[in-house]
Amino acid sequence: MSEETLPDDPLAPNSFGGWCTRVIGVCRRSGHTLWRLHAINAVVAALYWAVIVTAIPNYAELRRTVNAGRAGFADIVTYLASSLGVEVALFVVGAFVWAGAVFVAIQDAAGRPATAAHGLRFATRRALPLMGWWLVAQLLITVGLVMLLIPGLYLTVLFYASLLAVVVVERQGIGRSIELSSGRFWPTSGRLLIAGLGYSLVHLVADSIGDWPLPGSAGVALGELSRAGLMVPVNVMLTGVAVVTYAELRRHDDGCTTSALAARMGVGIRHR
Repeated sequence: MSEETLPDDPLAPNSFGGWCTRVIGVCRRSGHTLWRLHAINAVVAALYWAVIVTAIPNYAELRRTVNAGRAGFADIVTYLASSLGVEVALFVVGAFVWAGAVFVAIQDAAGRPATAAHGLRFATRRALPLMGWWLVAQLLITVGLVMLLIPGLYLTVLFYASLLAVVVVERQGIGRSIELSSGRFWPTSGRLLIAGLGYSLVHLVADSIGDWPLPGSAGVALGELSRAGLMVPVNVMLTGVAVVTYAELRRHDDGCTTSALAARMGVGIRHR
C-alpha cells in the first residue's frame, strides 16, 4: 500500500515527523493513566528495598564492600540474591504494567478511553506469555551479541520494535516480530536509536541519583526510590514509542488501523 493511499491514523504515521508527533500524542492523550501504571514499578521497588534494608541493616556497607571488591563469598551471595530478587519482582510486575500500558494507549487512541484498571485486567491474559517470549528474546540477543555482535544488534532492533505489541495485540511471538520488523529495518533502527539515546541519558542520571552516597541503608532505599521514580515519565514515553512503532509496522504490513487494533484487544472490556 503506497503512502498516498494511507488515510490519516492516530497511531500509524506516514513519516518520521509523523512518528514523533504520534509518540507525543500518546503521552498527551494517555499520559495520566500511563503514569499511574508505570508508577506501580516504582512502588514495588520502594517496598522491596524497604524490606531489604530492614532485613539487612548493614546493606549500605555491604554494597560498598562488594562494589570495591573487598567482600567475602557470603557477602557477595547475599548482595547478589538481594539484587536478583528486585530484578525478578520488577520483571514480573513489569509484564503486567507494560501489557496494560499498550492496551490503554491503543484504546485511548481509538476513542475508547481505558483506565489503569482496564489495562491491568486485560494484562492478566497477556503477562505470562509476554514474560516467556521476552526471556527467549533476551537470550537470543545475548547469544548474538557475545558471539558475533552484529546478529545481536539486529535482533535487538527487531524485538524491541515490535515484540511487546505483537504478544499483547496479536498473541504471537518472536517469529511474527521478526517477520513484521525486518521489512522496515533501517527506518525502524533510526527511530529506536533516537528513543534509546533519550532513555540512556535519563537512565544515566537515574543511576547517578541511585548511587548517591547517602548515609546508611535508609539512604540506599531513598536512592533506589528516586531512581525508580525518575524512570516513570521515561517509561510513559517508551510506551508511545512501542505502540507507534508497532502501528507503523502494521500499517506497512497489512494496512491495519488503530481502530482495528483496539477492536482486536477490546473484546469483553467495558469502557467508562
